[in-house]
Order: sequence, then structure tokens, then C-alpha cells
Amino acid sequence: MCWVNGQGGMAATGTTLHIDAHRTLDDGRMLVENTGQRRFRVVDVVQERPVLVCDVEYLDGEEEEEGEGELKELGAEVMQLFQNVLDLNFKLKDMDAEELAGKIDFAAKERMGPREISFWIASMFSDAESEQQFLLEMESTELRLQREKSLLAEAQKYLSAQSALKGVFAVGGEDEADGPGLMP
Repeated sequence: MCWVNGQGGMAATGTTLHIDAHRTLDDGRMLVENTGQRRFRVVDVVQERPVLVCDVEYLDGEEEEEGEGELKELGAEVMQLFQNVLDLNFKLKDMDAEELAGKIDFAAKERMGPREISFWIASMFSDAESEQQFLLEMESTELRLQREKSLLAEAQKYLSAQSALKGVFAVGGEDEADGPGLMP
């Protein structure tokens, strides 16, 4: 799988996929859940039609990086930020966070190593394909986790501000004139 932009340009780095689950929707489309297995770089396009076929070179896993304990801490911090962002999203949309718990097994995710966490978090940026591709191409777990930490921290700040504003301007329960910071 390689990312293709809106103009038909293909990324030079991709990943092999393992299909975890699939189902056919009522309208005939398929919903496919998959997991990236092994990164590769496209060396040559061998055939374009009817199916794109490429020669690829597999990218070796990242070398053991210095400060593995620090990487584990960073991975745990990124995972916590991700959970916070999800919780804030659910709160803002008045959705039940328990529904999320049924879909994502955070206890299992905590057993992943820093490298796996970094790629799993990157997979969650499905609405920002270019950012997801940028993260996939990074060759350092530490750099990938630092970037994810930065993005998630900004998202958390933004959503926290939205949540605070929603709380201040919420209508209901109390007399509007008695709300915090509002003049009668």
C-alpha cells in the first residue's frame, strides 16, 4: 500500500498490509481493517495497468536506539496524550467513552514497544494523509514519537479550550444570568 495524492502522484514509501477484518457494506463497498506489516521503498514501477506492480526494497527495522528506557517513557506519554485527546473528543460530542473502550484495547496497546506505538499512533491520523505519510517515512522511533507528542499536545490544548468554552456557554441547568463571568 502506498499513499496516492489527489493528483495521482504516489509516495515512494509504503507498507505491506495484513487484513485484520473486512465486511461488505449495504451499498456494496467494503470496509477493510488492516495493519501495516513492513515498510518498503519503491525502486521501480514495472507495470501500471491493469494493476500497478513495483519493484521494492524493504526498509530494515530501526536499529536499537539509545536510551530505550526513555523511549518507553516517551511512548507511554504519547499513548496517554492520545487517550486524553480521544476522551476530550467524546466529551465534546457528548458520546460515551465506554463505547471507545470496547473498540480500542488500551491495556494491550500498553504492552507494545515504542516503535509499535509510534506506528499505531501514526495510523490514527487517517484524516491527515500527508502527515501520516510523513510519519511513516521517518526512520527514527524517537523522532516519530516526538512529532506525535507535539501534534497530540496541540490537539489536547485545542480540545481543552473548546471544552472550557462549551462549559461556559452551555445553556441549561442553571439560570443563564448566574453563569460564570456573565452579566445579568
